[in-house]
Amino acid sequence: MENELIKYSLVIQTFEDILLARRKARDFMEEYHFTTLDQTKFITALSELLRNVIIHAKEGSMHLNVFKESGKCGIKCTISDHGPGINDINLAMKEGYSTVGSLGLGLGGAKNLSDAFNITSGATGTKIEILKWQ
Repeated sequence: MENELIKYSLVIQTFEDILLARRKARDFMEEYHFTTLDQTKFITALSELLRNVIIHAKEGSMHLNVFKESGKCGIKCTISDHGPGINDINLAMKEGYSTVGSLGLGLGGAKNLSDAFNITSGATGTKIEILKWQ
């Protein structure tokens, strides 16, 4: 059973919201002594996923949880939107695939930077969870 230490939520509507989300995640990770490398990986993944919310769905939400489980500290971020969804998740996860002319490193890159990654998507939106262990 998770022992929740911190819970924080934020509506994502602007790029300024992404900056606030990054700052909160970094503050929490510093408070619980995550390494600088783990902070950088998690914040980079978080930034990319939140950027996708703004570009593809225009608005969404982010929920951060810092918790302890089996003596280990973890940080989990759940990002949800009510956008058009992702038609083909497997294709969207491939390096180089983009629907907006970017480098196509976002979803796959976020997965590679996370210790756990889960994505569900449909006509009513997308939900992504990323996790980093201390």
